[in-house]
Amino acid sequence: MTGQGKVGSSRAQVVARVVLVLATLAVSYVLLAHRSDEPFILGYSLFYLICLLFCVATAGFTIALFRRFRSSAWYAIAAIAIFASTLAVAIEVLAQVYARRNPSYEVLYLQPDRLTGWKGVPNLRFTWAGPHWAAFEFSVPTTLNSAGFRDAERTVEKPPNVVRVALLGDSFVEALQVPFDKTAGQLLERSLNSTASERPGRHPSYEVLNFGVSAYGLGQYLLAWQTYARPYKPEYVFAYVAGFHMERTVSRGGMVTQGSHDLWTRPTFKLQSNELVLEPAGQFEEFIAAQQKLIRNELGGARMHKRKMPGLFLRILLDDLNTRVTRLQRRLGAGSRTGELSKEDLAINMRILQELGASVQRAGAQLIVVDAVRYFRGKLELSTLIEEFCGENGIGYVNVSDDLIRKEDSGVSTTRAYDGHFNEVGNEVFAAAMHRWMTSPSRSRD
Repeated sequence: MTGQGKVGSSRAQVVARVVLVLATLAVSYVLLAHRSDEPFILGYSLFYLICLLFCVATAGFTIALFRRFRSSAWYAIAAIAIFASTLAVAIEVLAQVYARRNPSYEVLYLQPDRLTGWKGVPNLRFTWAGPHWAAFEFSVPTTLNSAGFRDAERTVEKPPNVVRVALLGDSFVEALQVPFDKTAGQLLERSLNSTASERPGRHPSYEVLNFGVSAYGLGQYLLAWQTYARPYKPEYVFAYVAGFHMERTVSRGGMVTQGSHDLWTRPTFKLQSNELVLEPAGQFEEFIAAQQKLIRNELGGARMHKRKMPGLFLRILLDDLNTRVTRLQRRLGAGSRTGELSKEDLAINMRILQELGASVQRAGAQLIVVDAVRYFRGKLELSTLIEEFCGENGIGYVNVSDDLIRKEDSGVSTTRAYDGHFNEVGNEVFAAAMHRWMTSPSRSRD
């Protein structure tokens, strides 16, 4: 190589290094000048700190390459960049193909309900594959009955020689993640009828009515019982209870994915002189308008349409990682207070539970609480309080947490990995716990 060629090569290396340094400084400034909406340390979120550490590690690795290989480091950097780009393109293409072959659906299966906040759309048929950009674990065709619940069609007037069981709860009772015949309600109905048929003589048949609605809190259980479940005259009423159901009782926010956009859409309760006072949803009309706008502008006038991939998959992946890390950050920031109820909120919920039990009893039925507190990492003290409260107020009690935790400890998953709701096993455990209470010889029956 001639001297002029060496000089040209040297100048190119100097220019490249200057450009690299300036780019590094510019990126560093942009990164360091950022302030997160949810700061964790020094004004940065936990996810952002992880990104900063990754950038620092990348810069350190690049410097080490240049110190070790000098100008030849460019070849290593080019090889790494080409490999990473090829891998990213391959992942993006595969994800786009997967989304087309396994579609998810945007579904407004709930509608504003002035009495309970929201409820299922009567006679709606839709496919539920989870809230994600594609169907990962399930794709379930679903039909709501004429009353707007995920249940078989029932007559309000109870048929002769039929014992009715009503289930109150949220999406874990509603169970959109499994076929209808594998929901806890249907499993319980079949097991009760099977057990009854094995006994000699005449025996009643059982109907298990599902009044579960997504995102309901304990206060909405009471409203759903008074408004929709009580007219069906059930003899037994199971209420599925965990700590977050109690938190929802005093939370005004509702179903963000159903057009509420964090409006005050949930009826709430407060205590005045130990009496429950209902506070109707303060932005109910706005909820109606928001859902109508969503149907008109984004769903083409319908309540369901196939989801399209919302942009690049790798961006979705980063957003999902950000969401998960942010949840971890919130738990770390909240410390031991996470999931705890204030004394006032706890008093409201226990008063609601007491009123629900009394109302069910006045209707000639028996309320049974299905305790799932510890399964959702709630405190033993809350579970013990609920059990003692049930004993003092003539309310039945069954602990499903122990059964679910035993399954998980044995290596058997009870929930969908991506969706977080009960899978078929979780529904089986839930149904078995209720069946155990119903068939216990220590319980007196009509």
